[in-house]
Order: sequence, then C-alpha cells, then structure tokens
Amino acid sequence: MKEATTQEIIQGAPITKDFGEHWEIVYMNIANLVENTKEHRILRKDNSLLFYIIEEPKVATGVVFSIDPPRTQAEAFVEFAKGLAFGGFEKLTVSTNLVLAAKLLYEAGFKMTVLGEEKNSKVKDLHDIEITLQGGN
Repeated sequence: MKEATTQEIIQGAPITKDFGEHWEIVYMNIANLVENTKEHRILRKDNSLLFYIIEEPKVATGVVFSIDPPRTQAEAFVEFAKGLAFGGFEKLTVSTNLVLAAKLLYEAGFKMTVLGEEKNSKVKDLHDIEITLQGGN
C-alpha cells in the first residue's frame, strides 16, 4: 500500500465518522490542536495515525485513524505503545475493534484492561482499552 497523506488517512479512516463532522473539519481541528498546544500530539506508522492528548504526566488518551489492513494496523498499535513507553509514558487509553492489536500488544509484553464497549460508535465492536506501557518490549 502506498503511503497516504495525513488528510487521506483521516478521510478514509472508519473512526472519523464517530466525530460527527466532515473529515476536513476533523482534520483541521486535529492540525490546530497539534500546532497550538503542547498536550496534543500525533505519531505515525505506515498509514496509521495515533492522535493523543497528554491527560496528566505519563498518561495519554488517544484515537487511531487508519486505512491500513488489519494486520498492519495492529502492528502500528504495538509501535505506538513502544514509542510512548520509550518516552516515559505509563498508560495509554485508546479505542480499537482489532482483537489482533490486543494479541500483538500482549505478545510484546504490554498489559491491557478492557474498559468497555463504545455503544455510540459507528465502528463495529469498538472497545476502549487501557494499555500499561511499563514492561513492553
């Protein structure tokens, strides 16, 4: 798969529909927050983006926008967790419907807690998970 632009990823990601806005507005809001605040950041792996906010020191909450196939997207989850762990973060809460992401995170040594299903999501079987970033490979 060719590398997409950030705009293409946000436009094509199923999770974008949950924001209730046109993809261009979602993109503009994210770009504005990342550019103008210290708490909002983006990590990228292939055609997956982790947009996250630093909620408190060493704790982040995020959302993954992806147009990657499920395996590549799941691998991106692991890389995002490793990157945040390397940066000193202790926890990341993020939503996913990929059982494979949870499996690969577990295999990489990360502990997870399923916090609950997102009932109002347009993405099937979306669950919030909390990833403990200490101890991952």
